[in-house]
Amino acid sequence: MKNAVRIAAAALLAAGIGCSSGSGGGHTAVLDAMIISVPLGMDALATEAGDFTGDQIPDLAVLQVPEAPGGEGSVTIYPGTLDASSEPAPGTVFPVPAGAIDLASADLDGDGVLDLIIALPSGIETIMMPEGDMETMPMIEEPQAVLAADVTGDGLPDLIVALDGATALLVNLGGDQFAPPQMIDEGGVIATADLNGNGDAEVLIAAGGAEVAVLDWSGTALVIETTLLAPTPAIVSDVAAGDVSGDGIADVVIATDGGIYVLAGDGLLGFTPLLAADVGPVSKVAVGDLSGDGVADIAYSPVSTTADASVETLIADGTGGVSAGPAETLAGATDSLAISDVDGSGSGDVVTDTATVLFSAP
Repeated sequence: MKNAVRIAAAALLAAGIGCSSGSGGGHTAVLDAMIISVPLGMDALATEAGDFTGDQIPDLAVLQVPEAPGGEGSVTIYPGTLDASSEPAPGTVFPVPAGAIDLASADLDGDGVLDLIIALPSGIETIMMPEGDMETMPMIEEPQAVLAADVTGDGLPDLIVALDGATALLVNLGGDQFAPPQMIDEGGVIATADLNGNGDAEVLIAAGGAEVAVLDWSGTALVIETTLLAPTPAIVSDVAAGDVSGDGIADVVIATDGGIYVLAGDGLLGFTPLLAADVGPVSKVAVGDLSGDGVADIAYSPVSTTADASVETLIADGTGGVSAGPAETLAGATDSLAISDVDGSGSGDVVTDTATVLFSAP
């Protein structure tokens, strides 16, 4: 660990750097929900947005697993164009083995179409789109989550796999080949983002407690460059990154049981506290441009005391402040959030793991 950045939440709020009370820039007025109906006896476990058919129109890929354990699951591709006014057209179904855990996407073969990456108890399986050919990568067992991003800077998406108490990096060698896993002795919630503007992704790992490790590619391995420390005794529940401050440099957004904290990046993997949002305990967070003004906003799911969940938003004003945006109640809990422009409107939409899309409408 080269250095550590501690978030002094009390000092931030005392200095008036917390949530602004203004309307924000490009304020998002509403979130319109589209809920995909999954087949009877199935649950939606994970959802990815992107072009899986090669027509350059965003689609949705939904990983569905049986409510009763042990049965085969599936990934259904719901083709664009998608909006909140109607249920999407029937999708194309690809079967997946029993026990599916997570879903990611990336263009693994360089054909311009996103492929599907599925975490299974036995390893990682890929579905090469648009044909749907399936390939198995049994070199790592019992993954808990998977992400795809170009960590090494060679233009090829690598795989980052969360394990129990550790993280594995599978470097893409090209030609549908991956190097044996490089093990990292940090495990927990994982996220990726280009934090220093060099074109490749850094990896963030929230390993429990108040720490978030920031790892960068050294040329041969991922190494910890810095550790971000949330205010103790806060416990980090999720982490994401994006340009919340509007300066063109990615910032780190940390969700905890004490609220949301944003650290401004300097483009050199250095970070300084930017704002603290006292929104109560938060379970999940995502960062992206919901208002279409080019500045990243924040979507988050508060810890719920009921069977249902909600998605709430903080809209960035482009100068380092945020204001409360629209919210939407969800039927059932949510275990992940992402922001992607599903309808091609130029502003991001909130995608949940449970096959729900909240379309932003400036």
